[in-house]
Amino acid sequence: MNTAKAYNTIIDALQHATAGDRQDPSKYREALKTAMTLREHYVERDEQVASTLMRCESLFYNMQSDLLMRGPEIDSVVELTEELEEATGRQRMILTLESRATYRDHGPDVIVGHGEPPAGPAWLVPVYIWGRDCDNCESSRITWIEPDLEVFNQLVADVYDSAEGLTAIRVLTPEEAADFTPSFRDRNLEAFENGRGTSCIV
Repeated sequence: MNTAKAYNTIIDALQHATAGDRQDPSKYREALKTAMTLREHYVERDEQVASTLMRCESLFYNMQSDLLMRGPEIDSVVELTEELEEATGRQRMILTLESRATYRDHGPDVIVGHGEPPAGPAWLVPVYIWGRDCDNCESSRITWIEPDLEVFNQLVADVYDSAEGLTAIRVLTPEEAADFTPSFRDRNLEAFENGRGTSCIV
């Protein structure tokens, strides 16, 4: 199943439901079928997504069978749309982590989620981290993590909690990681050496 296309079909139908559109019942029938299929896919993987999809099914069934005498409550449909868009983003991030994992040895730059890292190689994902500290020093590095959304979210939270200035985080492909070279730049020192000891352009 093309999950991205399925989410788009459901969200499009939700937007029509928000407007109370009953001109094309087939749109809701298609969305109902799509939501049911997608829920079966996630019922054991993500309970929150499955629950949201079940609520979508109920709405689409009512809309396509004209059981509702009036349009649905807008707030409830908007809430459903937001929940589904959040789920879409979460699932896309999971797919990104899984698709960019590569089999490699553990090292000092590896973060694992739970327990001790395995003794041998494992599937890991490269995450690029760039930051500027309070002294105007910039640095970039790669950290390898398990292809797990909780581990990634915790890494992001830890990086931003300790950030002193601008920060950027991005999941790399194994090819990008292979070509990566860590960097360090002291902008204040550069300004001093270039004769601008009292100002620094960033």
